Amino acid sequence: MKITLIFPPMLTAISQMDVITPPMGVAYLASFMMKEGVDVQLIDAQGEEPDGNYPFKKGTTIRGLSFDKILERIDPKTSLIGISSLFTVGFPVVVDLSLRIKEEFPEIPIILGGNHPTYMPEESLKDSNADFVILGEGEYPLARFCEYLDEKCSLEDI
Repeated sequence: MKITLIFPPMLTAISQMDVITPPMGVAYLASFMMKEGVDVQLIDAQGEEPDGNYPFKKGTTIRGLSFDKILERIDPKTSLIGISSLFTVGFPVVVDLSLRIKEEFPEIPIILGGNHPTYMPEESLKDSNADFVILGEGEYPLARFCEYLDEKCSLEDI
């Protein structure tokens, strides 16, 4: 099995100072999943193109990889796409990114994790094109979810 974990580009105001957030959450998940024998593709949209600056909505930009570049990097053979959503202020980027991913890869499930989906799971699912949300620490639930995709357990077991 192969999964793709995405640390999305950062939403910034045009006047905001440059800040890049390290992708700690998805890095922990990737490490854990590799130890579980899962092939992991990690896309760090902020770290891979820290000088990328693309128009977004109403006087904001996204810093990092453009959505098109993220889509180009996703392996079409992936079984699951996970998107990190740390900050509520950046959730509009996650929403638009998930919509674009679903357009390109409609059969691949999308799962959200991070602070925003943990505290607002229903809204996160309603507002985005995600299929699932992981609440809290994601290592064990993500591993179990991969077992579900491999038909080794049911959703109720997670």
